[in-house]
Amino acid sequence: MPMRANTIEAVYEDGVFKPLEKVYLKEHTRVRVLVLPTTDKALIKAQKSALKKIVGISHSGHKDTARRHNEYIYAVRAS
Repeated sequence: MPMRANTIEAVYEDGVFKPLEKVYLKEHTRVRVLVLPTTDKALIKAQKSALKKIVGISHSGHKDTARRHNEYIYAVRAS
């Protein structure tokens, strides 16, 4: 059974991310880490950067954006 995605808090120290809670993984399991700063100023900056990538999508004139989301965002045609 695949492991589900999980969000944990960690501290970056001495070049290593150190979880602030118990992590239930087998040794040497590879994971993907998405770094989101927890300080307000840094978080707002990261959010603004992400939002700039999608600004203007509501002005596209498309009336079926929800239904054809993947096609418009990722250029993947629905089957």
